[in-house]
Amino acid sequence: MASEGTGERTDGPGTTHRDPGAAAAAAEAALVAAGVSPQARGEALTVEEFAAIAENRADADAVDTAQHAQHTEESRPS
Repeated sequence: MASEGTGERTDGPGTTHRDPGAAAAAAEAALVAAGVSPQARGEALTVEEFAAIAENRADADAVDTAQHAQHTEESRPS
């Protein structure tokens, strides 16, 4: 079963699975926001680049969590 608009699949209460395509897009967005080429090899990155990627990924996770919470709240019956 797919959660509408979230890129997640649920198999029942408490289990969600992210769409691999959505995860790849989120990873690419974090790389680009950090100023790192999505084609860069991991072993060639500096510590600063890894930190920038992590920081941008954390920002994306916070937005995703907020959007998911809003969607969940909107889906609940009044």
